[in-house]
Amino acid sequence: MSKRVLMLMAVAAISSWSVAGHAQSQEAIAAMMMMGDGPVLVIPVLLEFGDLTPEQTKQVHQIVDAGRTDTQRLLNELASVNNQLAEALLAPAQVRAKDAGATVQRLAQLRLRFMQSELNTVLAIREILTPEQLGKVTAAMGEMKNAGTSQLGPHTRTF
Repeated sequence: MSKRVLMLMAVAAISSWSVAGHAQSQEAIAAMMMMGDGPVLVIPVLLEFGDLTPEQTKQVHQIVDAGRTDTQRLLNELASVNNQLAEALLAPAQVRAKDAGATVQRLAQLRLRFMQSELNTVLAIREILTPEQLGKVTAAMGEMKNAGTSQLGPHTRTF
């Protein structure tokens, strides 16, 4: 496959997850994509290239729906603590690293909890896939990697 086709497939995978999966609100998806890492980023690939049966698709919806409340709560808390940190860093008073340390530590804890929750979701989804389906996903990821499109998140930024 050409690089262009693989790139389009990756975009389609992400799009199909957000539309067909109804997994998270648009804000939650945007927040996850902004983080640029985490297990949740493989869900679109599993859904797009796993050739799920209708029953498996239903099970995926149930798995994701079961964790939606917790995920949304964690994302809201992350956003709140991020805002607190931004406000502190932009305040007119002098700020030292030790002053922001507790907030940064709280962010790290929340992010770890978020990633653990999403890991559990992905592992539950993997459990319903057959070895053949996982093989298809692995092959698709290999093709995307070879085409230079395997990075599903914004790991590099230009300022």
